[in-house]
Amino acid sequence: MMLLYVSAAVCVLALAAVGVLLRVRRYPLNGQEKAVVHEAGVTAMLGYLCFLLAGFLLCGKLADPTLGGVRPGSYSLLAALAALCAVTGGFVLLWCYMKKSVAYADRLVQVSWLGRTREIRWSEVQQVKVPMMSRTAVFCTGSEKLAVNGDPKQYKRFIETVRWLVPQHVGSDTLAQLAARL
Repeated sequence: MMLLYVSAAVCVLALAAVGVLLRVRRYPLNGQEKAVVHEAGVTAMLGYLCFLLAGFLLCGKLADPTLGGVRPGSYSLLAALAALCAVTGGFVLLWCYMKKSVAYADRLVQVSWLGRTREIRWSEVQQVKVPMMSRTAVFCTGSEKLAVNGDPKQYKRFIETVRWLVPQHVGSDTLAQLAARL
């Protein structure tokens, strides 16, 4: 029974950590962005459903201890499953709300799901790749690669905008082909 309470604490901590990370590490937009692309909002539903499932599992077992078995192993299995659901939900919410790619007039900034930023200047882009059977655009410099993908509507606007920001001899044809496919 104690494992259920520990698992409930893990679920609450995971949700609190997501809230704190979103508040503290979220990349500020300043209005000078040419285009922004992030994950589709419907993806966040999976995160919320994972947290909801963790809560239902814990509440169900606490309300009726015979649910899912009465052996000690059933408590540990359910506690682990609820904690896994909460951690997965936290990851999905961070992936949806934190991760984004932002195009400015002079650079591309990519924010990871933990809020870390990576940046390349358009003048440094040496190649633009679109892997076979994919819609992901990969912007390559001599030392770094940034892959961009996300919400279909935002992504199409992003590609149409970035197409004019990348040096013409580097990837405008590749981006034009990708924009036509979208």
